[in-house]
Amino acid sequence: QHTIVKRANNTVDWATYQSNHSNLTQIGTGSLPITAVLSGLTTFCDFAIARSSIAFPLPIELTMFTGKSLDKQVLLTWQTTSETNNDYFEIFKSKDLSYFEKLGTVAGAGNSNSTNTYSFIDENPYPGNNYYKLKQVDFDGNYSESNTILVKFLKAGELNIYYNNANSVIVSNTSNKIDVIEITDITGKSVIKLVNNSEESQLQINIDNITPGIYFVKVICNNESTVKKIFIE
Repeated sequence: QHTIVKRANNTVDWATYQSNHSNLTQIGTGSLPITAVLSGLTTFCDFAIARSSIAFPLPIELTMFTGKSLDKQVLLTWQTTSETNNDYFEIFKSKDLSYFEKLGTVAGAGNSNSTNTYSFIDENPYPGNNYYKLKQVDFDGNYSESNTILVKFLKAGELNIYYNNANSVIVSNTSNKIDVIEITDITGKSVIKLVNNSEESQLQINIDNITPGIYFVKVICNNESTVKKIFIE
């Protein structure tokens, strides 16, 4: 938004009178001429129009943006707790962070002070790494972008074990329930053993207390075991 500023002469700083200014008096946006009204003036001065330092809210408050690998798709979900002048979201994807392609558009809520939850399905994810980001576009064409998230896409029936360099080991299986996960050191000593009683197809194991080195991750699904060697830094 914009407001009126004034000064007695060119030897003093500009002064703002935002308490007398109403954003409702502003006319014009984008490339159109901007006008604003300031009331309660009693003296002659130099006047100018400037962008207001108040009443200029962020277009949205994005509180969550996540992605989940499904059977043949990736489900993206995001949530806002407030929106101002929000026209729509554009969803972008990249496989290497060097180039992002536009996947689609989801309509925004316009102006809202309540929680809004959105979702979008990528029907053709890349095998392996998929990077996603959101572009939020206002009614006047201004926009902002979200942080980028990483979703690892697994083909149906594929068991994936990887160390994500964030003090955790992630195990995913898109077709079979994971029964047991066990991590052993190079001597064969078990350092972590997890029996999975849930139906989750992806599990994250915290390894904060494990000494850096070479380990083996054994995953048992339907009485079949798979072992992968990992190096924990």
